[in-house]
Amino acid sequence: MRQMKSYLAAISLFLLVLGITLGILYKNQKADHGPHGAAVADKGIDPHSSPDDSKPSGSKKTAAKGQEINNTSAANSKDTKTPGIKNPGPAKTLTDEEIKAKIRAGEPGYEVFASRLTKKTLPLKPTWSKGDDWIVETYYRQMQAPGDVWTGPAKWRFRVANEVSYKGEQCWQFVVSRVDDPKFPPSTVYITRDSHQLAGLESSMMQKGERRKISYSPGKDERSKVVEARMSIIPFDLPGFGATATVVPAGLNTTPAFLRRKDKMPKDSEILGHGDESFKIRFSQPSDKTRVRQRWASTDLRWPVESRTETTWSFRRKKR
Repeated sequence: MRQMKSYLAAISLFLLVLGITLGILYKNQKADHGPHGAAVADKGIDPHSSPDDSKPSGSKKTAAKGQEINNTSAANSKDTKTPGIKNPGPAKTLTDEEIKAKIRAGEPGYEVFASRLTKKTLPLKPTWSKGDDWIVETYYRQMQAPGDVWTGPAKWRFRVANEVSYKGEQCWQFVVSRVDDPKFPPSTVYITRDSHQLAGLESSMMQKGERRKISYSPGKDERSKVVEARMSIIPFDLPGFGATATVVPAGLNTTPAFLRRKDKMPKDSEILGHGDESFKIRFSQPSDKTRVRQRWASTDLRWPVESRTETTWSFRRKKR
């Protein structure tokens, strides 16, 4: 009896598996035929085609409408704009002249475009005539004092006194005196007329509480292209004649923030040539390699309108 029950259970399991298998085969066969039981291959349609390709010819209108929708969507995607935000359009490349015009006009923010300007240089050549004179304000840094302490100004008058022969050479004769201290003895500087080199210096200096006269005249083989008034406090520094200077467009000749002047020093607007094209140059003094930074006004090439070292800072103010 027990053996019979095992036999019937085995037959029941077999029939169950068979039924499941037939059901799966029927389902797969139905999926491979059309809705009326006709095979796709019998209709002459490529079984590898896309669903749109299998549509009958009567669906052309629907297909065209779908294409129209797709085209509209593509067009809308190109013209999409964020609500409330104006489309700036393509960026415009400004020319050097356009940037300079905006800087001269004082338009805010355009000074940052200065870095895009084409860099221009020129040979710097000071020009003098007999009788020329100008005033230079000089501030002196107190290196022993705590902090950044500057005293002054000392006001120097530069005068091109004459064209003379000095030790056999044609020279410009400069007389430099103190406007604010008439008791300070003037100094005389001789600059060669052709090469603008230092030919001689006659000045004075304090030594042990007494003022002593000094004289310095370098030989031709000892001369430097850079002019420096050695052993003197007069601010007489000139770059080599024809040295390369960088052109600064009008409107950009302001002092950088990290070199901001002290309260008693002149403001940018008070300096000669402010707002006009200028020339900047850097060089080193021949005696101790002290760095000198200068700015020259394009409208007055007799002397720099601003000159700075680590211990001196000189300016030329506009005439009041």
